[in-house]
Amino acid sequence: MVYKKLLGTIKENIDSMATQWLQEVRKNEYFKTYQKFEDDVLKRRAGLLYAQLARWLDSGGDYNESEKYFYELGAERYREGFPLTEVHLALYVTKKIFWRNIDWRDTITGSFRTDHAQEIMGVLNDYFDLGNFYVTRGYFQTLIKNIGDEKCLNRKEIENLLCEGHLKISLWEREKL
Repeated sequence: MVYKKLLGTIKENIDSMATQWLQEVRKNEYFKTYQKFEDDVLKRRAGLLYAQLARWLDSGGDYNESEKYFYELGAERYREGFPLTEVHLALYVTKKIFWRNIDWRDTITGSFRTDHAQEIMGVLNDYFDLGNFYVTRGYFQTLIKNIGDEKCLNRKEIENLLCEGHLKISLWEREKL
């Protein structure tokens, strides 16, 4: 019951959350690579990530499916030339927007016990945190496949992929990001 309500909330808000994600990406100078894409592409990508979360919840939390999804996401972002730090920040923003859109009074805490809310928070945090792990794994394994062949990366290219940018964020000011 708890997960079905949460699943319904996600499905009802996918478009809104994808729009909010797009707005965050457009206003934050750190998303230089994402900002090269058209709005409709970015919004679709964000919507796919939220739809994957809904499928994952609907499956009962099958981590194998999530592993495949996030692994391929990391590999794809590497092939597109995204810095890994930018990909991680994009997932953070996805998670932040998700939590911002949950009506805790009604969806979680209003009609459920506190232990339900804690369980849901734990499960969903696991989803996003493991997502970052598998994105990193897919990204690095794809990078490693490209080392030593005709696409060999030089030091500057590796630095750009792994270390580019700096994050200006205040954890206490929600609208900074």
